[in-house]
Amino acid sequence: MHRRPSERGSATVTAIAMTAGGLVLCGAVILVGQLLVSVRTIQSVADLAALAASDVSMGVVSDQPCDVARAVAKRQGNYSVYCVMDGSEARVTISAEYAGITLSRTAKAGPPVRDPWNGVESTP
Repeated sequence: MHRRPSERGSATVTAIAMTAGGLVLCGAVILVGQLLVSVRTIQSVADLAALAASDVSMGVVSDQPCDVARAVAKRQGNYSVYCVMDGSEARVTISAEYAGITLSRTAKAGPPVRDPWNGVESTP
C-alpha cells in the first residue's frame, strides 16, 4: 500500500495532538481537585475560628472573640478574616486566593439553645 506524500507524518501529528489534549485534561482535573481541597480547608478554618470566638464570648477563654478568631485563622495559614459577633454567636468568614480565584467560606457558632418543646439542646 502506497501513501501519498501529503499524508506522510499525519499519524505523528495526530498522536502529538492527542497527547497534548490528554495533558491539558489531566492538568484541569488536578487543578479542580486542588481547588476542592482548598475549599474544604478554608471551611475547616472558618469552623475552627468561629468555635474559638464563640468560646471566648461564653467565657471559656478570656480575650476578644474576633481577635481570637483572627489568631486561630492566622495559625492555619494566610487567610483574610471577617468576624461579627451577635451576642455570644460568632459569624466568621474566611477568604483566600487559589490559582487567581478568591475562595470564601462562612461559619457560625454559638452556645447551645434549649428547645422549649422537648428540652433537647441544639444549635440554631
